[in-house]
Amino acid sequence: MQVFTLGDETIVIDEAQLEAIRKAVAENLATKDEDIYRSLKQELERAIAVISPDDTRLGAWVLTTRDNQLALVRIPPRGAINYIFVAKLARDDQGRWVVTDFFDERMMAR
Repeated sequence: MQVFTLGDETIVIDEAQLEAIRKAVAENLATKDEDIYRSLKQELERAIAVISPDDTRLGAWVLTTRDNQLALVRIPPRGAINYIFVAKLARDDQGRWVVTDFFDERMMAR
């Protein structure tokens, strides 16, 4: 398991939590029309889950924090121009993981 501290909140990620996050992000990707999002959804659904005290990932997707919020970030293979996809996460009133924001960042190789 991996532990994240966000402000006053401590979040423990175990297999069940990671699968709930996978489901929330996949459902969000399913709402988007472009082919790239269908491809990302399929990749995420097939990804092998790895959880350790220092690293939690679903294949190329890494669980981390962004702006004091939990985020699942897809790290692409190196290339001249890369797009990093970011799904920011929060729990709803019933404790389920939901995507609060989904965006991409363009990265140029140095």
